[in-house]
Amino acid sequence: MKKLSKFILILILSINTILAFNVSLNETNITIINNTEIMNSSESWIADVSPYKDKEAKVIKFIDVEYKPITSKIDSNLKAKSKSLNKGEKVYFILQFNKNPSKEEIKELKNEGIELLGYISSDTWYVSISQDLDNIFTTNDGGDVKLNSNNFNDKYLVRSLDEIKPEYKQSKYIRENKIGTWGKDENGNVYLVVQFHRDISLDKAENLMNKKGFEVISWLEGIHALTIKVYGVRNNE
Repeated sequence: MKKLSKFILILILSINTILAFNVSLNETNITIINNTEIMNSSESWIADVSPYKDKEAKVIKFIDVEYKPITSKIDSNLKAKSKSLNKGEKVYFILQFNKNPSKEEIKELKNEGIELLGYISSDTWYVSISQDLDNIFTTNDGGDVKLNSNNFNDKYLVRSLDEIKPEYKQSKYIRENKIGTWGKDENGNVYLVVQFHRDISLDKAENLMNKKGFEVISWLEGIHALTIKVYGVRNNE
């Protein structure tokens, strides 16, 4: 038969400026069957093709940088991380959809172990999983990302899965070491608001900060964040 197949932390200098660093922690699936071929020949043509295959990726806008996925894909480093997860661990990444999912699709994604944590832009979300990506996703012969579960009417709902890079999460003030007097005291201590994804409790977040040697000043439950003090940071103003 012939076949055609194709824990994360977000640092913010103020409530209105978000930045971060990683601390490790229905268009329908098209299946075409030529009935004539089935009746008159031992061969049939079956096409398993993403209906979005010619759709160009949208630019994802982070704090002060932009990123445009080049093609439909599952990042290889991300895939490797998911294979080495221990019990209770999660891997966080960015997931771009071909179209933003409906409430029903979001519910089904959660049932499959895909937790949508926060919307970024351009049909893209921060997400987490606690299992091997291969249990949830595959790619067809054309390289398009495909959901394994038959519970999805649109198996090509997801476009790409990528790692969260530091430049996506850090403001230029952190990246370029240019925190001014507005963000530190006379002793050079820097004050930051650290926002966590919703699947990390603030109790756990505070413990993580303490282990890193940061002093937790206050909880900001409205934005699921902590105010912390980083001692003696020297930088250019």
